[in-house]
Amino acid sequence: GIGEILEQAREQGLKLALASASKNAPFLLERLNLTEYFHAIVDPATLRQGKPDPEIFLKAAEKINCLPRECIGFEDAQAGIEALVAANIFSVGIGDKELLGDADIIYSGTGELNLKHILQLAIKHISR
Repeated sequence: GIGEILEQAREQGLKLALASASKNAPFLLERLNLTEYFHAIVDPATLRQGKPDPEIFLKAAEKINCLPRECIGFEDAQAGIEALVAANIFSVGIGDKELLGDADIIYSGTGELNLKHILQLAIKHISR
């Protein structure tokens, strides 16, 4: 699941930012003991636009000092995938293939996530 992916990302030395439109996200991360995995959290209250505007993802990339095209975004909503695509961020959809069809790769749930495979595809995306 997501905990395993976060641990693998940490082992790989990847920088992680949370770009959630939910004002409860930092609280939930803390309750789930996941805060330590994230280098940055974008506060949705500081945003001028919501998804599908790419602003939240562009701010997340900026906070971890990465170019958007060097990033990978995980989303479970169509508006989020649209925002990732608009930001030129490699998009991983989690959920219904019908709704998330514009994602670069889609998994039906977090239990299927494969970081090695995602990184391989993202590297191809970066070199486009």
